[in-house]
Amino acid sequence: MTQTTDALEVFLHGEPVGMLRKGKKHGSATFQYYPDAPYALSISMPVRELPYDPVITRNWFTGLLPEGERPNFLAKHFVVSLTDYVDLLRETGLDCSGAVTFGSPSIVRSSSVIAATNFAEVVAALPEVHDGAESDSLRSIVAGFQPKTTALRHIGWSISNQYSMTTHIAKPEHERYPGLADAEAWAMTVASGVAKTAYVKVEDFNGIRTIIVTRFDRFVYDGEAHAVHQEDFCQALGLSGDRKYATPGGNGKKGPSLVRLAALLKEHADDPDRELQELVRQMTVNVVMGNTDWHAKNVGLIHDVNGRVSLAPLYDVVPVIHYIPKSLMSMSINSKFRPDRIYFHDLVSEAEHWGIDSETAECLVRSAVDGVAEGIAEAETVYPLRPLGVLNFVTSQLRRFGAEGN
Repeated sequence: MTQTTDALEVFLHGEPVGMLRKGKKHGSATFQYYPDAPYALSISMPVRELPYDPVITRNWFTGLLPEGERPNFLAKHFVVSLTDYVDLLRETGLDCSGAVTFGSPSIVRSSSVIAATNFAEVVAALPEVHDGAESDSLRSIVAGFQPKTTALRHIGWSISNQYSMTTHIAKPEHERYPGLADAEAWAMTVASGVAKTAYVKVEDFNGIRTIIVTRFDRFVYDGEAHAVHQEDFCQALGLSGDRKYATPGGNGKKGPSLVRLAALLKEHADDPDRELQELVRQMTVNVVMGNTDWHAKNVGLIHDVNGRVSLAPLYDVVPVIHYIPKSLMSMSINSKFRPDRIYFHDLVSEAEHWGIDSETAECLVRSAVDGVAEGIAEAETVYPLRPLGVLNFVTSQLRRFGAEGN
């Protein structure tokens, strides 16, 4: 049985920054920075002397854990309570999103040691989490709902073991959504000509189409993988992951919204104008693609060592509207949620709400729309297996935006 204690040390960039301490109530904990902490974990948790309360502590640290059924499986596998996220992080937190880790940084840096596991078998098992999974493969986690595994490249693909820092994420296609891997890779390829976008490719593992995403929160130097710190928009707002979607009809003052994201960038970015312009491009791409799952946990903020932030590359551009035709945007665009009812002027008006002047906003949106149109040819060449409905929807969106924007 896994041994537990009441505290867990937290590292950032390999440096100890503070301590998670369990509270008297089961499943509760507080986080307190060390007096000499060199870095802050989050916009929502700047370095300070007092500990952070159990609510904001839970919201931020559980944001590192996967969603769906995966936490249940992890709790059973490591024989810890599902509601005790401190113990879950103790077991799985050596390779998290960003540069935060739980455990010895000297172990995490030993990225040359890899697990000798058949990667294709691991990928094939992901849609149905099973009791036969090897424990080392579970010690590297990434947030999100879709079944996925972290991976690293070393003479072929390999899962992580407890000593590895991973550099890629593998997401196998689920039989419920045929063509999804190629659809996402197609959309990401188109997006890469417009906005910062994580590099992706599709590979076959035992006949399963799998999208491989290069992690934007990792870089390799002199043969070693290193981490870049990042957090998602929910974490930056201090919200729990179950509040990642905005509510239609809501005013966005308490939940996630693009207005709030823009405000964070204006306050914390090194170059706010550059970041707001990038946000316009990312917004436009997601609307044109029908990516209704562009929610607050699919927006990343990269932290530099001085605590300034920038928008992370797009990393989950999925044409969800093809698979769920009546789905709504996860955050409103000029108070609208239906992607096929959002027009060129709505994109411009949304950018104006952030403080961008109308002429600049119109130029940015027009350039992004044109970039999507130009990127389709390359995407069609690389990923011709994308569902036809994906291309048809994007083409119809471009016709609408083109007619109004010219």
